[in-house]
Amino acid sequence: MALNLFNPSTKADFDAILKEAQDKHKLVVVDFTATWCGPCQRIGPVFAELAEKFPQAYFVKVDVDENQETAMAFGVTAMPTFKIFRAFVEVGMIKGCDPDGLAALISEHVKEQNGILIPEKTLTEKILTKQKVDFDSMTASEAKEILFHLYNPDTGY
Repeated sequence: MALNLFNPSTKADFDAILKEAQDKHKLVVVDFTATWCGPCQRIGPVFAELAEKFPQAYFVKVDVDENQETAMAFGVTAMPTFKIFRAFVEVGMIKGCDPDGLAALISEHVKEQNGILIPEKTLTEKILTKQKVDFDSMTASEAKEILFHLYNPDTGY
């Protein structure tokens, strides 16, 4: 098993992983899964392979039956659901058993340079560096990201 693959059993455990990832500037890829879900079982090995391929990110498997609080907190209604978080903010999501789509989603949010995770510039960073941002096409998760960073004293912005 990859060293960057976690299985939190409680919401507190999940939150601790997000906090550690934020402190280490790591992306978090979450697989909301269930043991009774056939598609979840089929994509499980792919998720583990992706954890090996992207060691600079954290990969988290949340069993929705064992850790209902976490699944409910993030509005998971279908399995498998994959969500990507950066600094506690959801920045991507895909539902269903789509290995190529999942790999593409992760690659979209990860840029490697000498084995170090370099996330694409966030909207917050673009705003703070006075780069042009198209607010008319902004998604809800992007708006949450901006609000989180602008109003959270722990981020240093």
